[in-house]
Amino acid sequence: MRFKFQLAFQGEPPFVMPANYQYDLSECINKIIHFDNKKLIQKLEKDGFLDEQHKFNYFCFSNLDVKDLIQEDDRLITENDSAEMLMSVMADDAVSKNITELFTGKELRFGDKKDKVTLKIITVEQQQEPKFSESMDFRLISPLVITTESGSLNTNTKYLSPEDKDYEMLFIKSLMTKYALLMKSAKSGFDSAMNSNFSKLKLKCITKPVSRLVKVNDENHKPVSVRGYLFDFNITAPEELIKLGYYSGFGEFNNMGFGCCVIR
Repeated sequence: MRFKFQLAFQGEPPFVMPANYQYDLSECINKIIHFDNKKLIQKLEKDGFLDEQHKFNYFCFSNLDVKDLIQEDDRLITENDSAEMLMSVMADDAVSKNITELFTGKELRFGDKKDKVTLKIITVEQQQEPKFSESMDFRLISPLVITTESGSLNTNTKYLSPEDKDYEMLFIKSLMTKYALLMKSAKSGFDSAMNSNFSKLKLKCITKPVSRLVKVNDENHKPVSVRGYLFDFNITAPEELIKLGYYSGFGEFNNMGFGCCVIR
């Protein structure tokens, strides 16, 4: 399921926020999902979508789309009071109504000691599901992260570029690992891809990768810098795997806003 959020900045312009806001935005979204609706978490748990830490991680989101946004040093500034954002969720279709009700009217507050903003979610519109095939082109709208040790996030983590020789292999491994975890835990609907020929999985970078450095907090709440890349790519894989990447995000750390894409 994919949703488009229409948001409104609260207060009077100009609205100023840190350029590196992605992690703060992810914290707001995660708190809403995990603490604002116990019935939703109970359903996700029943359907096998929570991890061992009782968290839901099968989602990703785009950066904020704000018109007339300008950057001055490490600040983003706009006089426009509206914004849009995409959020994708890999879960049962029955969850869609919960997501719409859960986020509509909520406020996202984030920033730093210098500048803070509050955005109210005015509407949440579910998007029509695209037609998936075994070969598709995508454009990343948030950086995609691949590491040499999947799931590791610390000051020693090594981040790979799409131009590195092991990138394709680790990209595919990340997607298959995510799929295998869903197969193991989810009640139904995640087994059709296992009858496919996985030797045909391929990743092809279509555009030159652009590096992005995003500051996040690790599991010990210590700040670290994560390097991801923006690029267009083609993936050849079973439809169920491509659907999983589209909805939950490609690569790693998707619930922090990494690996969100649109069809090219």
